[in-house]
Amino acid sequence: MSPISHDRESSTAGATHPIAQLCRLLLLVFVAAVLVAAIPVVIGGRNVLAETAEEIWEARLRLASLAAAHADRGLTEAFYEIELMAIGRTSGSDGDKPIPADRGLRSVLGEATSFRAGVVVLDAHGDVSYWEPSDLGTDLERSLPGDVMAAAAESDDRVVSEPYVDPRTGEIVSALSLPLFDANGTRRATIVGLFHVGGPLITDLVAPAFSLGASGHSDLVDARGRIVAAINPAHGPDAGDHPEFYVAVALARVPTVDTVSHDPPAYSLDSSEYHVMAYAPLRMAPWGVAIGASEASTMAAVTRQRTAMVVFGSSAIGVLLAGLLIVAYVCRSYRRPADDRSGVPEG
Repeated sequence: MSPISHDRESSTAGATHPIAQLCRLLLLVFVAAVLVAAIPVVIGGRNVLAETAEEIWEARLRLASLAAAHADRGLTEAFYEIELMAIGRTSGSDGDKPIPADRGLRSVLGEATSFRAGVVVLDAHGDVSYWEPSDLGTDLERSLPGDVMAAAAESDDRVVSEPYVDPRTGEIVSALSLPLFDANGTRRATIVGLFHVGGPLITDLVAPAFSLGASGHSDLVDARGRIVAAINPAHGPDAGDHPEFYVAVALARVPTVDTVSHDPPAYSLDSSEYHVMAYAPLRMAPWGVAIGASEASTMAAVTRQRTAMVVFGSSAIGVLLAGLLIVAYVCRSYRRPADDRSGVPEG
C-alpha cells in the first residue's frame, strides 16, 4: 500500500460521517423527550390523583353534614311541636290542673305529630301530672326511666335525653323536654315528648347512603359512640362496622373523614378491608351522623383516573422508546469500525 493511500484511509477513518452526527443528535433528542415525557406524567399524575381524592373526601363530608342537618331539622320540628303544646297548656289550663281528655296535647299537629310514643307533663316538683295516651300511665315507671325524668325536671333549658329502648314497644326512644315558667320565672311544669329515633331521623339517612352504592351505610351515633339508628338492620347499640371510629368521633364531635378498617362478619356481602367514613355532629342533640362505603367503591374515580394515566403515559413513553431503538439501530449501521472494511482484497 502506498503512503498516499494509507493517509487517505486514516483521514477517512478519523472523520465523522454526517449521518453518524445526525444519529447522535437524534439519540440525544429522543432521550431528552423520554425524560421530558416521563417526569411530568409522574408528577402531574400524582397531583391530579391527590386532588381528586381530596374532592371525594370533601364530598363525603358534605354528604354527612347534609344528613346531620336533616336530623337537626327533624329535632327542631319536634321541639317546635312541644312549644305549641306549651302554648296550648298555658292558655287552656289553670295552674297544674290536667288538660281535659278531649283536648290532647298532641292534637296541635294532628296526625303529623312527632310524638306517637306519647307525651308526659311533669309538675313543678318533677312528678307526672299528665300523660298521653292515657294507657301510658299504667306503665309509666317502666316506659320513662327515672334518670330521664330527673334530667328533664332539673334542666332550665330544652333537653334531648340519651336514647333508650321503650319496654312497651321495643322501639328506641329519646325524651325531648321543655320547661314552662310563669311570668315571675317560677317553674310551672315540664313537657316531655317521647320521640321515636328510628322513625323520622332514619328516613333522612337512607337516600344519602344508597347513593354510595351497595356498600354504602349510615348510622346515627350517640355521645358515647353507640349506634342509635341505622339503615342496616344488623347495626345496633352493640354492633356495627366501625365501633372504635364511632367512639373517637363522638368524643371529639368535629367533622371528620377517615379511612377505617372494616372487619365484616362472615355473612356480609361487603368483604372490603377498609371503608372511607365521614362524621358530622348534630346541633340539636349530642349525636352525630356517620356515613360511608368501601374504599374501593369510594375511590373508584381515582382508580379510573390512575388507570387512564398509566395507559396514556405508558403508550407515550413506549412510542418514544420505540423511536429511540429505531434511531439507535440506524446509527449503529453507520458506526462500523474501519477494520471491518479492511478485509476487502485490494484490486
